[in-house]
Amino acid sequence: MRTMYRVALAILPLALAIGCTDKFKAPAEAAIKAGEAAVETLKTDPVAQFAAGPAKAVGDALADAKNRAASKDFEGALKVAQTLPGRAQDVLGQAAAAAQAAEEARKAAALAAWQDASKATQQALEAANAKLATLKKKPPKGFDKKAMTTATGKYAELEGEWAKVGEKFKSAAPNAVEEATAAAKELAIRVRALATSLPTTKAAPAPKAKVKPKAKVKPKK
Repeated sequence: MRTMYRVALAILPLALAIGCTDKFKAPAEAAIKAGEAAVETLKTDPVAQFAAGPAKAVGDALADAKNRAASKDFEGALKVAQTLPGRAQDVLGQAAAAAQAAEEARKAAALAAWQDASKATQQALEAANAKLATLKKKPPKGFDKKAMTTATGKYAELEGEWAKVGEKFKSAAPNAVEEATAAAKELAIRVRALATSLPTTKAAPAPKAKVKPKAKVKPKK
């Protein structure tokens, strides 16, 4: 009898400990670990750039769950922690959508800049070519055949560079549009410089308008 009493006294603390263990403790701890892993997935550049606020809110929620667990509020910790993976996924989705929208806007702006630069370069080439054509028909004094050949050669080089710029624009290389735009702007400056260096032909004077003689008025009788 005494032996049984002693055994009962020995296992009583263990029984009390088991009975006092919070049933939410293990699930809360597991949920907190999952929450920590979820928060780690938010440490990316797109999230930092486009969803820093929502990401911080998830991190704050994780800290709240840990504080609840430390205060033995395992049920409350579980309720907070178990929402963290889903919230983290939402933040990742927001960041991805915002990053895509920003990339599309960047591409649209780059394309618009290319169109403007391309148009300006093409117009500069056409103007220089027209000036060369005029000089070829009516070269001014001092602009001999050698000067014409030199100017035509420079124009041909610039035209060849323009073709290469077009190829760069069509390529799939990173930042191809931006690089082609910069090249087009620089080329337009050089083409205008060539056109400016060419002499200007004097326009033929406009023919004088013939003045009709005034009709004589017969005196009245």
